Amino acid sequence: MKKICFAVTSFVLAAIMCLSLCSCSRLSDEDAVNTAASLLEKSCEINEIFYGKGIDVDEKSNEYALEALNEDVDIKVASYADVHADYPYQTVEELKNAALSVYSSDYCESMFDIAFTGHKDSKTGAIVEYARFIESEYGILTQRVDIEDEILYNGRTFDVDSIKIVKKTASYVVFTVDSKIDGEPSDTIKVKMLKEEDGTWKLDTPTY
Repeated sequence: MKKICFAVTSFVLAAIMCLSLCSCSRLSDEDAVNTAASLLEKSCEINEIFYGKGIDVDEKSNEYALEALNEDVDIKVASYADVHADYPYQTVEELKNAALSVYSSDYCESMFDIAFTGHKDSKTGAIVEYARFIESEYGILTQRVDIEDEILYNGRTFDVDSIKIVKKTASYVVFTVDSKIDGEPSDTIKVKMLKEEDGTWKLDTPTY
């Protein structure tokens, strides 16, 4: 009888400890909202870089690249303009780190493929879309100047006060947030926030 009681007690204690650990590993609602709000605000800059107008480029370099493009010079060289000297990100690595500070590594992987590698036809191998960013032979970050048709980001911002937690686990949080475009109310979007292996939380769905 004592053995049975001991076994039951041990099981109950183990269950309580397990529940306590799970509870401790989860974000509180307040922390989840604050983390989501911070990431959403940072995502606007990243969305502008990867899906919008891109980075700030040197004006003279941009003019030269556009002129050369109109002369049908090799697009891989002539249609890229140098990053502006005062822009906060000066290398591909710095752009990647900025994105990884907001979005999950899995999400960034697909985003980086298009941004830094481009896209080829799976059957012919022909380049369908050139990389948006490359580093020149001199190690200078450059951006393609003919990206108008590829712009997806429309300046969407978020009303972080409207964030509502839909689901919360130890490894991910799903929430909704109201958005605005040009200051006018737009869609309410659902976003997933994922806990990375290093314990940091990152957005895991598009927000543009």
